This record gives sequence, C-alpha cells and structure tokens, in this order.
Amino acid sequence: MYTFIVSLCFFAHLSITNPSPTVTPAVLPLFPPTHPLCAIRPFVNLVCIIIFTTRQRDHSTSHMVISLFLCVMNFLMLFVCNPSIANPGPRSLSVLYNNVRGFVHTANLSQTSPDLAVSKVLEFQDFIYTHKPDIIVINETWLKSNIKPSEIFSNGYKVFRLDRCAATHPFDPDQPKKFRANGGGVLIAHREDLSLSSYRFDRFSTQAEILSVVFNCSTNISFCITTFYRVSSLTSVNLSNVKSYLLNLAKTRSFKRHFLVGDFNLPGISWPDGTTKNALESEFVDFLCGELGHSQMVMSPTHVSGNTLDLLFTNCPDLVGQLSVCDVNEVCCSDHYGLRFNINLSFNRSSRPARFRYDFRKFDPIPLNVALGMVNWDRLISVNINDSWENVRRVIVSLCEKYIPKKRVRNPFTPSWHDDRDVVRARNRKETLRSRLSGNPSPENKTAYYVARKNLKRVISSRMNDYFDVDSGCGITKRFWSHIKLSSKTLRIPESVFSDGVYRSDPSGKANLFNNHLVSHFTAPSSYDIEVDVSESSVFFTYNEVYTALASIDSSK
Repeated sequence: MYTFIVSLCFFAHLSITNPSPTVTPAVLPLFPPTHPLCAIRPFVNLVCIIIFTTRQRDHSTSHMVISLFLCVMNFLMLFVCNPSIANPGPRSLSVLYNNVRGFVHTANLSQTSPDLAVSKVLEFQDFIYTHKPDIIVINETWLKSNIKPSEIFSNGYKVFRLDRCAATHPFDPDQPKKFRANGGGVLIAHREDLSLSSYRFDRFSTQAEILSVVFNCSTNISFCITTFYRVSSLTSVNLSNVKSYLLNLAKTRSFKRHFLVGDFNLPGISWPDGTTKNALESEFVDFLCGELGHSQMVMSPTHVSGNTLDLLFTNCPDLVGQLSVCDVNEVCCSDHYGLRFNINLSFNRSSRPARFRYDFRKFDPIPLNVALGMVNWDRLISVNINDSWENVRRVIVSLCEKYIPKKRVRNPFTPSWHDDRDVVRARNRKETLRSRLSGNPSPENKTAYYVARKNLKRVISSRMNDYFDVDSGCGITKRFWSHIKLSSKTLRIPESVFSDGVYRSDPSGKANLFNNHLVSHFTAPSSYDIEVDVSESSVFFTYNEVYTALASIDSSK
C-alpha cells in the first residue's frame, strides 16, 4: 500500500518543471526534458503502479528485485525530468525594517544607563526568532553606549550600531526648542550563519544619523545596505550632509548594488509619482531619484497617521521581491509599520553548531544529591568571594554535566524559551487575533488582540527564567547572587560614610549622618492642622486581597 502511494505521487509529478527558469541553475540536469529517456518515465510510473498493487501470493526474490529496480528507475526519471529538485535555485535574503520608536522608556531617555523597555524587547525578540529574517534594520533605537547588543539580540546576530551623539545629531540653533539630544539611533544586524562577510562602511563621516554596511557573499557578489533616520525638523543643512555622504558612497568601487531604507519623515510626497509642494521634500526626491538614480519601492502608508514615512530606495529594483508592509504593532509596539522584503541574490548558509540544554524531565536528583554531599566545600572557600564562587560554580557545573541528561535544541538559531509549548500556544493565539483584527477592526477584536499581546509577553518573561543553555553559566550565576542577597544579613551600607566633611565608620555615627542628610532635604514643619476623620472610612482590605497582591510580586526583581 505504501509503495502504491509513493508511485502515485511520482506519477503526479509529471508536470513539475523548474520553478525559476530565469535563473541559471548551479547544477545542470543530466538530460534535457526533451531527451528520449524522459519519454519512458510515464510508462515506468504506470508499471510501478500495476506491479505494486497486484496481489502476489508468492513474494519471490525475483519479484523483489524487479520491484526495487522499478523504484530506482522511478526516482531516476523524477530527478532527470525535474532538475529543480536537486537544485531548487538560489535563496534570497530576507530583510526586516521597522522604526521601533525606542527600546527604552521615554521617561528614562535622559539617564546615562537607562533601563530597557523589557516588554517591547521581548515582543521584538519573539518576532525575529519566529520569522528569522536574514537582515534587520532598525530606526529610533534610543540606545545608549552602555547597553550591549546582546540585550536586544540574545542569539545569532552580528550587530552594527550608530547611537545618537553630538557628531551625528548636532544642536540646531535655528530650532532650539525642537532639538532632542536623546533618542534617535540606527542599527543594522544580520544572521551569523550566513556565508558572507560584512563590515561597516566608515570612510566618510557626516552630521546625520546614517549607517552603511557592506556585504560580500561567497559568490563574489557584494551589496550595501544603508539606513537613514531623519528628524522632521531638520533643514536643508541635513540634506546637504546626506547628499555628500551618499555621493561619496556611490563613487566607491566596493559594490554596485545599493539599498537605502529608513524613516525619511517626508509626509508631503505622493508616491509613486514623487510629487510634493514642499521645496525641501522636492530636493530629496530630485536627488535620490534623479541624481542618484534610485527607485522608491514603498507605495502604501507606513504610519498610523496614513503617511508614507518609511521608504526604500535602490538602484537595482529588479532584485527586490515580496515587499510587504506589516500590520500595526506586528513587530513590536510602534506607530510605524514594519517593512519586509527579499533581496534576490544567491547565497549559502553555513551550519551552526548544535546547542544543548538540560532535560530536567529525565533527571534523577538522588545521585546528584549524593555527589554534592561528598564534596568538601570548605576547601573551595577563599577570602575573595568572587574566587570562592568560581570554585563552587565549577564543581556544580561539572556535577550537572555528569548527572543531568541533556537535550538537543531543535533549532540552534533560536533560544530555548522560543519553542516552549506555552509560548507557542500564546503566540498562535496572538497571531490568530491579529489576522481577525486585520479583517474586522472592531473594538472587541482590538481588545482581544491587545490582551493576547500582553499575555504573550507575560508567558515569555516567565519562561525565560526556566531555560538556560549548558554553555552559559549566566543563569546559575544570577540565581546564586539572588540567593546571597536574600539569605545574607549584610546590608548595602559602606564601611565608612562621608557627609558634610565628617567621616563615620561605627553604626551609630553612620545612622546619625544618614538622618541629618535626610532631614536637610525637608522644609520646616507645616503650621496648619487638618483634622481627618477615618471613623467612617470605607477603605478596607481583606485577607485574600493582601495575599493575592503579595503572591503576584516577582521575587526575582
């Protein structure tokens, strides 16, 4: 029965042809489709179906040999008539662009070390590890120099960044009220498993938030991706800087193919004709489409206001394929829509090393507990607590390697939490509601979608603490120090305190200095006296309400 189904499937492949005849295959077919040998393929399929469906009482050796021969001939005819099976054609590079409107909360922008907007970062990571774009371009990152790229891309991407600074975004004396020293920033990242080399093109610098990365494929094909973020209040001076930079970039001989994508903030331009009543916008169009010879590919709105602000210019539009505009908040929470497109260039993908994680479902704790009880922990403790922890961690990791079974991660590119069952279920629920919202933007569907987004971020946050890779000790190290802070009686008060020219090292003296410093920040006591009657107050808390509030506190923070 199985052989009959296989033969029937082969017989159905008679009409298969090369899906991309315009691309020269890397491996030529053994015979052209018009070869006489290909003409016998239908007869081979028919004979296979007849023989394999005939009930044979005597399964002799000769019958098995004939059956095997016909199967081999079937595979041979399939391969000869359809070279696209062995050679599916070159793979294109998938590109994702989005103005994310910052990975940092707006209230923390002025800080030197701002905290990340964790929920937005988690939603962004879930999108990229689900769709796995080869190249990612981001505008308005709002990142600072002390925020590491690994905090945004936890695995598998090489990152090029240009954070906002005085050199790229100088003070504008003509519009001082609209100047923003913080915010901005652009980023380009690509997957590390691509067989290509990349470098940041920094031969020319300019006073603009513009970043270029050159890619060299293994097939000796090179191209450049440039991203540009333009603040809407910038004048013709910014245009002159951008002109100078792009003209110098066009004169280089390192590459011939160029892709320019970013938030240009030119809302008055009507595409595809490129007409506008604004003089500055007209200069941009004349330069990019006229002098530079680029074509603009985005024709639909990319902002919630209905304007086309995010644009894609290129000097090789025939290489751009499957361009689409994402839905609102599809990538992450932003008032800009994302762009997805392919660059139809041939490239190869290198294999990534296998990754493993501990499989606690098959873990027997008794042997590990016995081994831990036989360790002489006193010999591992030294004066320096960091050295002591390294000794303890080394022993714990070695015993975990010995007694805890490992499980190979199904997809080495994505982190372990991404394939968790609860995360997949929450993600599918969110995508279902997003599709429903696109077809019917009713208030009920909108509310259900935002609830699903919030639930997905909550599930991801909870599952990230349950997974850590074998090769990384960051998870166990973080939990160790969390335990030290919870169990230690040591307070975060320095041994010596200085205030108002006085040093104190004893507990009483340090407490008095702290009290004096605290009192100095308050004004004199108020002279008015307001009577507050709480005898008939309706504010009260039940035991269950207090218990629920305490149980919802995240103890890891």
